[in-house]
Amino acid sequence: MKTNDVEILVIGAGIVGIATAYYLAVQHKRSRLLIVDEGQPMALTSAQSGENYRNWWPHPTMADYTNHSTDLMEEIARRSDNRIHMTRRGYLLVTREEKPEELLQQLYAGYGAQAEKLIRLHEGASRG
Repeated sequence: MKTNDVEILVIGAGIVGIATAYYLAVQHKRSRLLIVDEGQPMALTSAQSGENYRNWWPHPTMADYTNHSTDLMEEIARRSDNRIHMTRRGYLLVTREEKPEELLQQLYAGYGAQAEKLIRLHEGASRG
């Protein structure tokens, strides 16, 4: 691909970069795009995490964006026989706050109408 053939440049070949490029190519029929990353695709935080991802954001727009990106990655996994090793292991929020009401209000705001269905609270400490 020649430089002047590129219409869209996506910086980063992590979960969001790949999902963005895929979305533009499949949903918007954009073929002149290039993904640039100094390392291998999915080689840093996307590949070296605890196989979880953050989809909680204090603002509903970011939560929707992240959930949509995750949906796109799952579609890539389905269509490629999971060559990207996509898993759904969840996310754990831990805090030292004794009374985390403000943090929980942000969490509920971020999930919006889906909050009651998606948020599970476990109170009390376990000592072992």
